[in-house]
Amino acid sequence: MSVNDMKNIDLSLLSLDFTALSQLISQRQISATELLTQHQRAAAKLNPALNAFITINTSENSEGTNQAGALHGLALGVKDNIDVCHLPTTAGLEIRRHFLPDNDAFVIRQLKQAGSAVVGKLNMHEGALGASNHNAHFGHCYNPHKQGYTPGGSSGGSGAAVAACIVPIALGTDTMGSVRIPASYCGVFGLKPSRGAVSNRGSVPCGKVLDSIGPLARSVRDLQLIYPYMVAYDAASISSERLFLHLMPLKNRCCWCPMICRHLMLTLLL
Repeated sequence: MSVNDMKNIDLSLLSLDFTALSQLISQRQISATELLTQHQRAAAKLNPALNAFITINTSENSEGTNQAGALHGLALGVKDNIDVCHLPTTAGLEIRRHFLPDNDAFVIRQLKQAGSAVVGKLNMHEGALGASNHNAHFGHCYNPHKQGYTPGGSSGGSGAAVAACIVPIALGTDTMGSVRIPASYCGVFGLKPSRGAVSNRGSVPCGKVLDSIGPLARSVRDLQLIYPYMVAYDAASISSERLFLHLMPLKNRCCWCPMICRHLMLTLLL
């Protein structure tokens, strides 16, 4: 990446949540391709200091193909224990450094079909067994609010990438707090879905009974936007359940309202 590319990062644009960015795309004020380029430039510029990403997706075909999807233009970060086809899934483990899945995890396929694109795979505590995101194999991840401090874990890269505005939304996994802890440390929102709501198929297990794939975002309305596209019955997953999803409309309420957080069964830790 050239110096000019690094200068051409619109931080005022990237600081918007995805709901606002999606509106800009629908109004044709920016294209999904231009927006993805901004996110990729931010990842290249900021990652050396934060080490939020283990792998950045540089594929020319990384843009989402469903231009009519509700998530068209979403630049998604994915914790590195969730499979993305042809990108390594390390789970923060040296032994898995070169493991390349041939298929997307069920939830990744759902989100791609809705129009999202994967910017890269995010740093995590080794094996998802810890809350500091100190990783001897892929390097420590750092909190964007203060260099040298932990972003929490085990989904530390997810919290750091969202808080640093590299991506508006990231996926993590939560067994005993691994989405909610980095959300707290990084000042963003995190959701651990109910068991069986989101299929874990295509992720590296930590504790099969407690594991859940959940999103992190800078606004509750973004969590409400992405969550219905994550929830789906997966007949190939023994833990997947058919659940009725009801989300209260945000209407004109502030998207940071704790009452709405409780309604969505979020853990708000700021």
